[in-house]
Amino acid sequence: NLKRIHEGRKDRARALLVTDRLVEVANTPEHRRDRGLYALALGANQAAATDLAHYLLQRPNAPDAKEIRSALERSRRAGARAN
Repeated sequence: NLKRIHEGRKDRARALLVTDRLVEVANTPEHRRDRGLYALALGANQAAATDLAHYLLQRPNAPDAKEIRSALERSRRAGARAN
């Protein structure tokens, strides 16, 4: 799929665009998680925090919840430093 192609090329900006479209179409928690992780990688900390927090609210016991909580904290710290 297109998202994986961009991931494989380390093209996070294009992967973010594809994932943004997936959120518009399907809006699953997993798409929000992925979009949040791409946003974090690209420095869009507020957007990342919003999507990652949404994912954790919907999937609090997900296998990756600990990792996502850590990413959420990184996004919040980075956003606080930027202000």
